[in-house]
Amino acid sequence: MLRGMQVRNESNRPWIFGWDVDGTMRGKDAAANAALAKLHQTIARAQADCAPVFFGPVTGRVRASLKKLAEEDLTLGAILRAADFKITGVGTEIALRGPGEAFKPVAWPLRIKEWGRLQLENALCERPELHPQPAYAQNPYKLSFDVTGIPEEHHATYLHELDDYLGGKGLDEFRPHLVYSSGRNLDVLPREVHKGTALWHAANLVTSRFAIGEAEPWRHDYPLLVAAGDSTNDCDMLAAADRAILPGNADESLVQWAADHLSPARYHLAEGHCAEGIMEGMAHFGFPYA
Repeated sequence: MLRGMQVRNESNRPWIFGWDVDGTMRGKDAAANAALAKLHQTIARAQADCAPVFFGPVTGRVRASLKKLAEEDLTLGAILRAADFKITGVGTEIALRGPGEAFKPVAWPLRIKEWGRLQLENALCERPELHPQPAYAQNPYKLSFDVTGIPEEHHATYLHELDDYLGGKGLDEFRPHLVYSSGRNLDVLPREVHKGTALWHAANLVTSRFAIGEAEPWRHDYPLLVAAGDSTNDCDMLAAADRAILPGNADESLVQWAADHLSPARYHLAEGHCAEGIMEGMAHFGFPYA
């Protein structure tokens, strides 16, 4: 039986989880690895019950980089094979799981032909603090840079400075979406393309493929969209979600952003780190299998 084909009741409300990978799903020690395996078991129980639960990674890594990481980290690879979607490239790439374990890329971003990538790249490469990341980290809708030499006290105003700089270069017409995280990474994306819009699009795609009870569309039972992330490149995703989880190892800048932009009822700052924090947040928001 397909997930979502049960008779509907309150406990069957659809849940959609989008989780950042590095520093959120996975950490760097044995405890984090064990927590990720436990998270996989939690999701597997829901899937075994044919519960209306959908999940996927939402990462800054491009598709090939995530694939390589999943091959090297067997625990991560195992849970990703059970995912319903994969969002990569800071929200510029979406793939849905088809029959078996095969993932198929979907058309995304939508309705974007020219966003000034070359002009933006040329202008930003003139900045001494910006250093283009390797070619494998780029894609047609994503320009990524390492950032050096920005004092911590200027992190909060750096994006405004870049906006002014691009305007001075006559590039106001493109107005890209800028994602500055951890004081060391900058991603330049088409306007309205980021982890948040990609997660919404993926959620609509996966829920439209299933029905509840008497072939009712998923839209008749509003899904709860829950996101988890640990750095400021997750802000767009956390803002787009109904509920947000910050693991205990989240960057202080993200914790401050959540306090400033999210109501206390919408987010949970966990004590547990990485996947342990995800599970703590899932339980806090009432996920029945947590």
